[in-house]
Amino acid sequence: GNANFNYFNGDMDELGVWSRALTPAEISTMHTGSFSDVDSPEALWLFNEGSGTIVKNEVGSVESTITQS
Repeated sequence: GNANFNYFNGDMDELGVWSRALTPAEISTMHTGSFSDVDSPEALWLFNEGSGTIVKNEVGSVESTITQS
């Protein structure tokens, strides 16, 4: 079948994945502080490496490779 792909066109500073819905207070905390200020993410990429294409997952063992098109 046909697959539609919508790629993100922009910049990211932090990316987190949680296995639960976040509260409004937690979301507010992320806007004024950091994703790392919210408890128990399953994965958290802060993009603090400064250079290169490997991004460290701060809470797990899976690293990611960044590609730019």
